[in-house]
Amino acid sequence: MGEIIGLVAVVGFWSTVITFIYTYFYTRHRERMAGIDVPPSSPRKFMALRWGLLLIGIGTGVFAGALMERVLHFPEVFTTVFTTCVGGGLALLIYFKRVENVPESETV
Repeated sequence: MGEIIGLVAVVGFWSTVITFIYTYFYTRHRERMAGIDVPPSSPRKFMALRWGLLLIGIGTGVFAGALMERVLHFPEVFTTVFTTCVGGGLALLIYFKRVENVPESETV
């Protein structure tokens, strides 16, 4: 019986200490973050455009890799990986150019 009381006392003590430490640092962090005036984040409006262009680029890259494999007889791994990465990268560049010219008032 004494072992259970000791175990409960030790677990209760350390739980209390950890809870107080967590509460102290969490409250301090919230107060500091409240003091920072953060402007609205970047364009969430165009998130679907970015993902759509990326997936289209990856799909185009896989298709181009399959064509290169059949027509030019390149190794399968080289053409598939290379053209997929190039297609995805080009899609993200197109997205960047599209969003770069959008006025700030439209992005929020």
